[in-house]
Amino acid sequence: MSVKNKFTSILLSLCMLASFVPVNFTAFASDEPELINGAYQIESAEDLVWFAEKVNGGDRTANAVLNSDIDLENQNWTPIGNGYNYINNNGYGIDDDTAYNGIFDGKGHSISGLFIETKKYNKQGDNHYETYCQGLFGIIGKEGTVRNVTVNGQINAQAEGNEYINAAKYIGGIAGINAGLIINCTNNADITGLAYVGGITGQLGAQFKGSNRVSGNLINVTNNGTVTATSKSFAEAGGIVGQLAYGDITYAANHGNVSAPFKDDDMYSYLRGVAVGGIVGKDISVSECGKIDRAYNDGQIGTEDGNYFGGIIGCNYACDITNVYNTGKVIGYNYSGGLVGYKLGGTIENAYNSGEVNTHTEYQLIGSMKNTTVNNLYNIGDSTKLVALENGGDISTVYAVDTVSASDLSDAFTDSDNLPVIDWSNAPTGEDETFDIESINIENGKITVLLNKKLVGTNLTLNDFEIKSFVDDKAVELKNVQLSQYISDEKTAIDITFDKVNAEKTLKISVNGIEKQIVTDTSNYWIDYRTEEFDGGNGDKDDPYIIANAEELALLSYEVERAMICQTSILS
Repeated sequence: MSVKNKFTSILLSLCMLASFVPVNFTAFASDEPELINGAYQIESAEDLVWFAEKVNGGDRTANAVLNSDIDLENQNWTPIGNGYNYINNNGYGIDDDTAYNGIFDGKGHSISGLFIETKKYNKQGDNHYETYCQGLFGIIGKEGTVRNVTVNGQINAQAEGNEYINAAKYIGGIAGINAGLIINCTNNADITGLAYVGGITGQLGAQFKGSNRVSGNLINVTNNGTVTATSKSFAEAGGIVGQLAYGDITYAANHGNVSAPFKDDDMYSYLRGVAVGGIVGKDISVSECGKIDRAYNDGQIGTEDGNYFGGIIGCNYACDITNVYNTGKVIGYNYSGGLVGYKLGGTIENAYNSGEVNTHTEYQLIGSMKNTTVNNLYNIGDSTKLVALENGGDISTVYAVDTVSASDLSDAFTDSDNLPVIDWSNAPTGEDETFDIESINIENGKITVLLNKKLVGTNLTLNDFEIKSFVDDKAVELKNVQLSQYISDEKTAIDITFDKVNAEKTLKISVNGIEKQIVTDTSNYWIDYRTEEFDGGNGDKDDPYIIANAEELALLSYEVERAMICQTSILS
């Protein structure tokens, strides 16, 4: 072969090799996407990279809408809302300045080619926070929402050299940590991390600096990817959530295998965080931990020599669990079961297991339980070893049966050709729902607006609710508006109170951008008939209020009642 041909062959080989090596997003560059109704319109991978850089550059409340399926081409991804830092001064907690607090709406589209690989060679005790919180999003803050998106790809967050180092923690397909809302999202990516690894999010809920604990929410989420935690000390892994800190999981399904491939013979390993579950690896021991409701697993859970594996949750300290089932195989040694591995608190009711449980102790439902109560649990099969009791607990409503029906469980289930399944027909979709006003009640200066449905998971908060007043079609400000939202007979109700209302007003409400006129005659919307301002003056002795009519006199009475001492001059 000639020198020229050799050089050509070597060059061709290098080019082929380079095509398989992921690189950072230096190849992608984009102009600013179009902004419509306050949301950036994401049409391409270049647009998504631009948006991530904008958020990570400081605009943490930027909104985005995904208008098409996009491919990130396996280039190494920097999460949206990246940057983990633990603050231990002036109120400990995670620094939330880097969290994403906008609304990201995937509109049912997918993001493929998501690739994250982070490795650090370091010694025990080193903190490598830059490897924390890996996913499409890094940290979703308490005002953040991610909805209607599917992720495909691979996340491999590791720390070679020492398995006890502080790195590669909080790893999830959608987010590393979620303290906001993730709704109607699916992960298809295979995920590996050292600790706190979940198909949807590594950790649900957070303790931010200087704040109370912040709950996150997952609604209508699905994981299809494999989930693996590799640490020997904090290997918490879940098909949906690695560690449940504070928050609720409603309508969740895991189809991926979840494992922590290590041998651990220490019976107290759960104290160090070792736990693997189909939905959640472990919850933490606090009263406000949250709940798991309407969830199931059919993936394979655990490894042959490990402990604290469960079809739903590996180690259950405090959260309540209702309306769940497991059909997946659970493999483990001790403290493992078809529903729960080790149960130390919380409640579990209306659940069944039909999956094979291959463990040393062979307890089919709960591997071990201390001082807690369970209710209405079923194991499908011949085994009568259902729950291992350590220090008491009520297991009077635990059954070994050949089959079970939805009527045996709750109205959250529906019968299928084989065993009951979760009724998914009412699962919130993440789309802004339409609504109508069913009734309006006016009493003692308070308006109660009852909507015709329960709005759940539609980004409905009091911040999204507006009440507007108009006089002759001109907007007039309402004073001291107070709103309280609650559920009345499974429908959303909102109480409204306000001060200083003019007569002959039109009032409208707006929820999720949907505006409804609620009344045109407001004469009985307030207790005191009064105007909004005096004819003149500022209320001191040198410049007293000038009162020109009865409405302004009523205003004076109102202000005096509020302990305002005024000098007045009355004009007839």
